Amino acid sequence: MKKPLSPIAAFLCAAVVLVLAAPVFAKDKIIDGFNSPESVALAGKYLYVSNLGVKLEPSAKDGDGYIAKLDLAGNMVKKDFITGLDGPKGLAILGNVLYVADIDHLLGFNLQSGEKVLDLDFTAEKTAYLNDLAVKDGHGLFVSATDINKIFEVDVKAKSYRDIGAAVSGPNGLWYDAKAKQLYVAGFANQDGKASGEVGVVDFSQKTAAYHRIIDRPGFYDGLQPMGKGFFLVSDWVAFEPEKGVLIRVDVNKGTFEVLPGAYGGPADFLYIPGTRALYLPRMIDGKLEIKTLR
Repeated sequence: MKKPLSPIAAFLCAAVVLVLAAPVFAKDKIIDGFNSPESVALAGKYLYVSNLGVKLEPSAKDGDGYIAKLDLAGNMVKKDFITGLDGPKGLAILGNVLYVADIDHLLGFNLQSGEKVLDLDFTAEKTAYLNDLAVKDGHGLFVSATDINKIFEVDVKAKSYRDIGAAVSGPNGLWYDAKAKQLYVAGFANQDGKASGEVGVVDFSQKTAAYHRIIDRPGFYDGLQPMGKGFFLVSDWVAFEPEKGVLIRVDVNKGTFEVLPGAYGGPADFLYIPGTRALYLPRMIDGKLEIKTLR
C-alpha cells in the first residue's frame, strides 16, 4: 500500500501540474515566411496574424491578403486560416468572432470555422485605408480610417457605424480604456514628405469627444498598447526602410517618452502581454514576426 504524500510533496506535485497546464509562450525568436504582416491578435491559445499579401500595397484590391493562425510558441498552425482578403490590417476579437479591417470593409469571421459572419461596407466614406481596431465593449469596436483622418465607432450587433467626430491626423493604432472613457491613438501622418503623426488620446468623458496630443514627437506611428502603470508601448516606422523603425515607451501622465533599443523594418500593429512582457511584433517591410520578451 502506498503511503500518502507529505504536504510538501503534495504541494510540489500540484505546482508541477500547474506548470505543465500553463500556456507555453514563445522564447525570443524571429519567424520568416510572412507576406507584409500587419497585425496580431490573441484568442485563447492561438495567435492570428494579418498579412497584406505578396506586395506591400495596403490599398490594393488584389485578393492575396490572408490571416495566419499560430500557437503561442510561434509555431504555424494554419498559414491560410482565412484567405481571399485584399489588404487586411487591424484585428480584434469579440466573443467567438475575429474582426478584420480590410481596406473599405469591416469583416467578421468565426474563430473555429473561419466562416464569414459580418461584412460592413464603408465605401460610402470614400476610404481605402481602414486600419486598426479597438474593442469598446461587448458589441462595440472603434476602427481608424487613416487616409480620411477619421475614427468610427461600430456596433457589430446592429451592423452600423458612426463618425466619433474628433479631428485626428492620420489615425492608425487604437486602444480603448473603458473605465476612463479614453481612446488612445497612434497617428501615421505625412506632411511635406516628413512624419507628422502624433501619439494622443480622445476623451469621451464630456458630451463632445475631444482629442489632445500626449507627447511632442512626430512619427509614423503604427501600433500602441498599454504596458501598465501609466505607460504605453508605441511603434514608429521612422522611415520606409529596413531596420529603421523603433519602439518607444510613453509615460501618458508626464507626457514624456523613451526610445527603446532595437531596430525593425516597418514595426506594425503588435501584441503586447504585460503579465509576461511578451511582445509579438509584425515587421511588415521585413516579412517577419518577431517574438521577444521586453526587459
